[in-house]
Amino acid sequence: MSRISHFAAAVLATAYIADASAAVSVVGAGPEKACYEASKSRHPARRAISDCTMALEQSPLSSEDRAATFVNRSVLLLRAEKSRAALHDTDSALAIIPDMPAASVNRAAALIRLERYAEAREMLDRVLPNADGINLTRGLFNRAVAAEALGDTRAAYADYTRILQLDPEFEDARLELARFQVSTN
Repeated sequence: MSRISHFAAAVLATAYIADASAAVSVVGAGPEKACYEASKSRHPARRAISDCTMALEQSPLSSEDRAATFVNRSVLLLRAEKSRAALHDTDSALAIIPDMPAASVNRAAALIRLERYAEAREMLDRVLPNADGINLTRGLFNRAVAAEALGDTRAAYADYTRILQLDPEFEDARLELARFQVSTN
């Protein structure tokens, strides 16, 4: 039977949680486009959240673009450490498109920031079987963080390992995985 333990004390990767969220492309050239571009940037402009809000309040957005703009603003809110507001935005996106993977991944990130690990893990358990690409890898990362916070190191190890199988360049998963030691007993 193998046993998984940590090299060092478990430290949640909260710095990465904001980046373990997903942006969604929108159609348009106004504030909704600025919001989307900012959500993809590692260093968004200070007014980025305002651009998102302006798009939601003033731009004639399709349902899909409205949901995407809520998701994109949630990315920015997570980076600004406004987890409750990010959670509200992901809920707004999911009210429009209930099966939107990016909204679910971001919702889980907000729940983790709010230390609601069981809810985050439960949500990701439902969403990940139908996710792919960046939503899958970032969702797996969030689920690993939640699992580890709940004391399930085996599940965290499995998710970090799977991320690297899917995306060998996912450096944050590699760093987290390096903390584990697998032994047979």
